[in-house]
Amino acid sequence: TYFLGEQIISVKTNENITTVVTESGKTFTSKLIIGADGATSIIRRSLTNYKMDPVHHCAAIRAYYEGVKDVDGHTYEFYFVPKYPNGYFWIFPSTDNKVNIGFGMMSDEVATRKIKLRETLEEIINDSPSLKRRFENATIVGDIKGWSIPMGYGTHDISGNRFMLIGDAASIADPATGEGIGQAVVSGRIAAFVAKECFKENDFSAIRLLDYNKQIHDKFGKINLKRYKISRFILNNKWILNAIISLLNSNRIISKLTFKTAIKITS
Repeated sequence: TYFLGEQIISVKTNENITTVVTESGKTFTSKLIIGADGATSIIRRSLTNYKMDPVHHCAAIRAYYEGVKDVDGHTYEFYFVPKYPNGYFWIFPSTDNKVNIGFGMMSDEVATRKIKLRETLEEIINDSPSLKRRFENATIVGDIKGWSIPMGYGTHDISGNRFMLIGDAASIADPATGEGIGQAVVSGRIAAFVAKECFKENDFSAIRLLDYNKQIHDKFGKINLKRYKISRFILNNKWILNAIISLLNSNRIISKLTFKTAIKITS
Protein backbone atom coordinates (compact mmCIF):
# COMPACT_ATOMS: atom_id res chain seq x y z
CA THR A 1 0.00 0.00 0.00
CA TYR A 2 1.34 3.40 -0.99
CA PHE A 3 0.80 6.57 1.04
CA LEU A 4 1.88 9.42 -1.24
CA GLY A 5 2.65 12.90 0.00
CA GLU A 6 3.29 11.74 3.56
CA GLN A 7 6.42 13.37 4.98
CA ILE A 8 7.95 11.31 7.80
CA ILE A 9 8.83 13.35 10.88
CA SER A 10 9.54 10.64 13.46
CA VAL A 11 10.94 7.09 13.45
CA LYS A 12 11.35 4.96 16.57
CA THR A 13 11.97 1.32 17.37
CA ASN A 14 11.76 -0.77 20.51
CA GLU A 15 11.99 -4.46 21.32
CA ASN A 16 8.52 -5.17 19.95
CA ILE A 17 7.71 -2.75 17.12
CA THR A 18 8.73 0.15 14.86
CA THR A 19 6.70 3.36 14.80
CA VAL A 20 6.62 5.99 12.07
CA VAL A 21 4.75 9.30 12.42
CA THR A 22 4.05 11.57 9.44
CA GLU A 23 3.58 15.31 9.17
CA SER A 24 -0.17 14.86 8.65
CA GLY A 25 -0.44 13.07 11.99
CA LYS A 26 -0.72 9.49 10.72
CA THR A 27 1.03 6.75 12.72
CA PHE A 28 2.29 3.52 11.15
CA THR A 29 3.61 0.52 13.06
CA SER A 30 5.39 -2.59 11.80
CA LYS A 31 7.69 -5.40 12.82
CA LEU A 32 10.49 -4.14 10.54
CA ILE A 33 11.39 -0.97 8.67
CA ILE A 34 13.65 -0.76 5.60
CA GLY A 35 15.08 2.70 5.00
CA ALA A 36 15.08 3.48 1.29
CA ASP A 37 14.79 7.23 1.79
CA GLY A 38 18.02 8.29 0.13
CA ALA A 39 20.88 10.64 0.89
CA THR A 40 18.98 12.65 3.51
CA SER A 41 17.45 9.58 5.16
CA ILE A 42 15.46 10.44 8.29
CA ILE A 43 15.52 6.75 9.20
CA ARG A 44 19.32 6.80 9.20
CA ARG A 45 19.40 10.02 11.24
CA SER A 46 16.88 8.68 13.74
CA LEU A 47 18.18 5.15 14.29
CA THR A 48 21.96 5.23 13.78
CA ASN A 49 25.09 7.03 14.91
CA TYR A 50 25.24 8.89 11.58
CA LYS A 51 26.95 12.27 11.37
CA MET A 52 27.36 14.09 8.07
CA ASP A 53 31.07 14.20 7.15
CA PRO A 54 31.97 16.25 4.02
CA VAL A 55 35.04 14.05 3.51
CA HIS A 56 32.68 11.16 2.72
CA HIS A 57 30.17 13.10 0.65
CA CYS A 58 30.12 14.22 -2.95
CA ALA A 59 28.20 17.30 -4.03
CA ALA A 60 26.91 17.04 -7.58
CA ILE A 61 24.83 18.97 -10.08
CA ARG A 62 23.27 17.81 -13.33
CA ALA A 63 21.25 19.10 -16.27
CA TYR A 64 19.78 17.75 -19.51
CA TYR A 65 20.70 19.36 -22.82
CA GLU A 66 19.60 18.75 -26.38
CA GLY A 67 21.45 19.71 -29.54
CA VAL A 68 24.95 18.97 -28.21
CA LYS A 69 27.31 18.22 -31.12
CA ASP A 70 29.38 15.06 -31.68
CA VAL A 71 27.58 12.87 -29.16
CA ASP A 72 28.22 9.16 -29.52
CA GLY A 73 25.20 7.31 -28.17
CA HIS A 74 27.46 4.47 -27.03
CA THR A 75 30.06 6.50 -25.12
CA TYR A 76 30.13 7.93 -21.62
CA GLU A 77 32.48 10.91 -21.42
CA PHE A 78 34.38 11.90 -18.28
CA TYR A 79 36.42 15.10 -18.14
CA PHE A 80 38.95 15.80 -15.40
CA VAL A 81 39.51 19.53 -14.92
CA PRO A 82 42.90 20.55 -13.46
CA LYS A 83 41.30 23.52 -11.69
CA TYR A 84 38.99 21.14 -9.84
CA PRO A 85 41.13 18.03 -9.30
CA ASN A 86 38.87 16.24 -6.82
CA GLY A 87 35.92 15.98 -9.16
CA TYR A 88 34.88 15.40 -12.76
CA PHE A 89 32.55 16.71 -15.47
CA TRP A 90 30.50 14.19 -17.45
CA ILE A 91 28.45 13.85 -20.61
CA PHE A 92 26.16 10.80 -20.72
CA PRO A 93 23.96 10.03 -23.75
CA SER A 94 20.25 9.94 -22.99
CA THR A 95 17.13 9.56 -25.16
CA ASP A 96 15.62 11.75 -27.89
CA ASN A 97 18.91 13.48 -28.80
CA LYS A 98 19.42 14.61 -25.21
CA VAL A 99 22.47 14.26 -22.96
CA ASN A 100 22.87 14.23 -19.20
CA ILE A 101 25.70 16.55 -18.21
CA GLY A 102 26.98 17.30 -14.76
CA PHE A 103 29.81 17.98 -12.39
CA GLY A 104 30.57 16.55 -8.98
CA MET A 105 33.34 16.80 -6.42
CA MET A 106 33.96 16.06 -2.77
CA SER A 107 31.86 18.18 -0.43
CA ASP A 108 34.79 19.10 1.83
CA GLU A 109 36.56 20.80 -1.07
CA VAL A 110 33.36 22.49 -2.26
CA ALA A 111 32.99 24.00 1.21
CA THR A 112 36.67 24.90 1.66
CA ARG A 113 36.96 26.60 -1.74
CA LYS A 114 33.41 28.02 -1.60
CA ILE A 115 32.66 26.58 -5.02
CA LYS A 116 29.31 27.37 -6.63
CA LEU A 117 28.50 24.26 -8.65
CA ARG A 118 25.99 25.88 -11.02
CA GLU A 119 28.53 28.51 -12.06
CA THR A 120 31.27 25.88 -12.28
CA LEU A 121 29.19 23.78 -14.69
CA GLU A 122 28.96 26.68 -17.14
CA GLU A 123 32.57 27.68 -16.54
CA ILE A 124 33.89 24.23 -17.49
CA ILE A 125 31.97 24.30 -20.78
CA ASN A 126 32.96 27.88 -21.67
CA ASP A 127 36.62 27.52 -20.72
CA SER A 128 37.20 24.43 -22.86
CA PRO A 129 37.32 25.27 -26.60
CA SER A 130 36.19 21.77 -27.61
CA LEU A 131 33.26 21.70 -25.17
CA LYS A 132 32.24 25.27 -25.97
CA ARG A 133 32.01 24.40 -29.67
CA ARG A 134 29.89 21.34 -28.96
CA PHE A 135 27.46 23.31 -26.76
CA GLU A 136 27.22 26.48 -28.86
CA ASN A 137 23.76 25.60 -30.26
CA ALA A 138 22.61 23.39 -27.40
CA THR A 139 19.63 24.24 -25.20
CA ILE A 140 18.90 23.18 -21.64
CA VAL A 141 15.87 20.96 -21.00
CA GLY A 142 14.21 21.35 -17.61
CA ASP A 143 15.92 22.55 -14.46
CA ILE A 144 19.45 22.12 -13.14
CA LYS A 145 19.33 19.74 -10.19
CA GLY A 146 21.76 19.40 -7.32
CA TRP A 147 22.12 16.60 -4.80
CA SER A 148 24.44 14.97 -2.29
CA ILE A 149 25.95 11.51 -2.68
CA PRO A 150 26.85 9.81 0.64
CA MET A 151 29.87 7.56 0.22
CA GLY A 152 30.82 6.99 3.84
CA TYR A 153 30.35 3.25 4.03
CA GLY A 154 31.58 2.01 7.39
CA THR A 155 31.04 5.32 9.21
CA HIS A 156 27.58 4.43 10.55
CA ASP A 157 25.32 1.42 11.16
CA ILE A 158 23.32 0.05 8.24
CA SER A 159 21.08 -2.15 10.39
CA GLY A 160 19.97 -2.56 13.98
CA ASN A 161 17.00 -3.57 16.05
CA ARG A 162 14.08 -3.87 13.56
CA PHE A 163 15.63 -1.81 10.76
CA MET A 164 17.84 -2.05 7.67
CA LEU A 165 19.14 0.73 5.40
CA ILE A 166 19.58 0.33 1.65
CA GLY A 167 21.02 2.39 -1.20
CA ASP A 168 22.08 5.96 -0.40
CA ALA A 169 20.57 5.63 3.07
CA ALA A 170 23.28 3.02 3.69
CA SER A 171 25.99 5.26 2.12
CA ILE A 172 27.14 2.56 -0.29
CA ALA A 173 27.62 4.58 -3.48
CA ASP A 174 30.92 3.91 -5.24
CA PRO A 175 33.47 6.39 -3.76
CA ALA A 176 35.46 6.39 -7.00
CA THR A 177 32.62 7.32 -9.38
CA GLY A 178 29.63 8.32 -7.26
CA GLU A 179 27.47 5.70 -9.01
CA GLY A 180 24.83 4.25 -6.72
CA ILE A 181 21.84 2.94 -8.70
CA GLY A 182 23.15 -0.60 -8.95
CA GLN A 183 24.06 -0.65 -5.26
CA ALA A 184 20.56 0.56 -4.37
CA VAL A 185 18.85 -2.16 -6.38
CA VAL A 186 21.07 -4.97 -5.13
CA SER A 187 21.01 -3.86 -1.49
CA GLY A 188 17.22 -3.71 -1.68
CA ARG A 189 17.13 -7.25 -3.00
CA ILE A 190 19.46 -8.47 -0.23
CA ALA A 191 17.32 -6.70 2.39
CA ALA A 192 14.19 -8.37 1.01
CA PHE A 193 15.68 -11.85 1.33
CA VAL A 194 16.91 -11.14 4.85
CA ALA A 195 13.50 -9.72 5.81
CA LYS A 196 11.78 -12.87 4.52
CA GLU A 197 13.93 -15.01 6.79
CA CYS A 198 13.31 -12.68 9.74
CA PHE A 199 9.56 -13.11 9.33
CA LYS A 200 9.93 -16.88 9.12
CA GLU A 201 11.85 -16.89 12.37
CA ASN A 202 9.95 -13.97 13.94
CA ASP A 203 13.33 -12.49 14.86
CA PHE A 204 14.07 -8.85 13.99
CA SER A 205 16.83 -8.25 16.51
CA ALA A 206 20.04 -6.35 15.79
CA ILE A 207 21.97 -9.62 16.09
CA ARG A 208 19.76 -11.37 13.51
CA LEU A 209 20.09 -8.46 11.09
CA LEU A 210 23.88 -8.64 11.20
CA ASP A 211 23.42 -11.14 8.38
CA TYR A 212 22.42 -8.15 6.22
CA ASN A 213 25.56 -6.27 7.25
CA LYS A 214 27.73 -9.22 6.28
CA GLN A 215 26.15 -9.62 2.86
CA ILE A 216 26.45 -5.90 2.10
CA HIS A 217 30.05 -5.84 3.28
CA ASP A 218 30.95 -8.84 1.13
CA LYS A 219 29.16 -7.37 -1.90
CA PHE A 220 30.10 -3.69 -1.67
CA GLY A 221 31.89 -2.81 1.55
CA LYS A 222 35.30 -4.34 0.93
CA ILE A 223 35.63 -2.85 -2.55
CA ASN A 224 34.24 0.54 -1.46
CA LEU A 225 36.82 0.90 1.30
CA LYS A 226 39.61 0.06 -1.16
CA ARG A 227 38.28 2.41 -3.84
CA TYR A 228 38.00 5.27 -1.39
CA LYS A 229 41.68 4.98 -0.45
CA ILE A 230 42.78 4.49 -4.06
CA SER A 231 40.71 7.40 -5.42
CA ARG A 232 42.05 9.77 -2.77
CA PHE A 233 45.62 8.67 -3.52
CA ILE A 234 45.20 9.07 -7.29
CA LEU A 235 43.54 12.48 -7.08
CA ASN A 236 46.44 13.68 -4.93
CA ASN A 237 48.98 12.34 -7.45
CA LYS A 238 47.96 13.67 -10.87
CA TRP A 239 50.67 11.85 -12.82
CA ILE A 240 49.02 8.54 -11.91
CA LEU A 241 45.67 9.84 -13.16
CA ASN A 242 47.22 10.97 -16.45
CA ALA A 243 48.85 7.57 -16.95
CA ILE A 244 45.56 5.74 -16.30
CA ILE A 245 43.69 7.97 -18.75
CA SER A 246 46.28 7.39 -21.48
CA LEU A 247 46.07 3.64 -20.90
CA LEU A 248 42.26 3.57 -20.99
CA ASN A 249 42.01 5.67 -24.13
CA SER A 250 44.43 3.36 -25.96
CA ASN A 251 42.96 0.09 -24.71
CA ARG A 252 41.68 -1.98 -27.63
CA ILE A 253 39.36 -4.05 -25.44
CA ILE A 254 37.55 -0.93 -24.24
CA SER A 255 37.14 0.30 -27.82
CA LYS A 256 35.18 -2.86 -28.65
CA LEU A 257 32.66 -2.53 -25.82
CA THR A 258 29.06 -1.66 -26.68
CA PHE A 259 29.28 1.28 -24.29
CA LYS A 260 32.71 2.90 -24.25
CA THR A 261 34.23 5.32 -21.78
CA ALA A 262 35.95 8.44 -23.07
CA ILE A 263 38.13 9.85 -20.29
CA LYS A 264 39.80 13.15 -20.99
CA ILE A 265 41.71 15.98 -19.37
CA THR A 266 40.30 19.40 -20.18
CA SER A 267 42.31 22.54 -19.58
